[in-house]
Amino acid sequence: MPDTSGGGFRAPIGKGAAWAMAAAALALPVTALAAAEMPASKAMEAPSSSPREDVWLHLAGAIVSDEQMVQSSERMLQALVDGFAADENMSEMEAAYPGLLTAFAEAMKPLVAEEAVRVVPLYRQDLADLYAANFNETEGAEIAAFLRSPQMVRFIAAAKANHGMNAIARDALADRDISAESIKADLRTAGIAAALQVDGADMAFITAFYRTPLGARFMALNPRKIALDQKWSNYISPEANAKLERIVIDSMVSHIAKTDPAAAEDLRKVMED
Repeated sequence: MPDTSGGGFRAPIGKGAAWAMAAAALALPVTALAAAEMPASKAMEAPSSSPREDVWLHLAGAIVSDEQMVQSSERMLQALVDGFAADENMSEMEAAYPGLLTAFAEAMKPLVAEEAVRVVPLYRQDLADLYAANFNETEGAEIAAFLRSPQMVRFIAAAKANHGMNAIARDALADRDISAESIKADLRTAGIAAALQVDGADMAFITAFYRTPLGARFMALNPRKIALDQKWSNYISPEANAKLERIVIDSMVSHIAKTDPAAAEDLRKVMED
């Protein structure tokens, strides 16, 4: 059993902060599945105040929806939990108190969902601004129709099934900003797997669009789109930040207290130090 007395105990979140910082990534709107080459379909449409705004928020909504953001964030949560399980100190804690990581993950889910929904409008507005600056309204509507096509629905379903977010999780676990390279690496892995799984006719349809002048221009914006992904993947709202560390501490301490109240209290003192 790990020593939780404080002297020999290596706090798994380093003075109550390191794990919270790593865990912050799961509370972010993980945007990797919303890359231009793999847009989400069946997205929720955002309300707007003008016809012009409708076009661009409709397009942005084809790339990312509230539901998709929650799902992506939950996948990030699982990737982080898997990473924690591989850590020597955390694996020792899990062995001593089985279910510890599951308790942590369950405690985090409400915050994950809350933060994803909170940030969606901000991220979607950035996307709308990007596309409004580079396409006319007719082009924007055409792109949105392509993104919501049955072929893209099937492609994104395959991509989502293969998107493990491993590179992004490694950045978060290392307590560093999520990089554009990690976002692209995870997208590449998911995209290749999806392309191999979907029907050839679907891929021909998708490829044909990107070979058009409009599709080529849309694809050319990928670097700027990835930059927005990176921006929002490294953002955490003040509201979520205020809750995060307390959720991490309370979930661990509460779970350990079920079988070892004394150790749980010692752990709380170490983590809050």
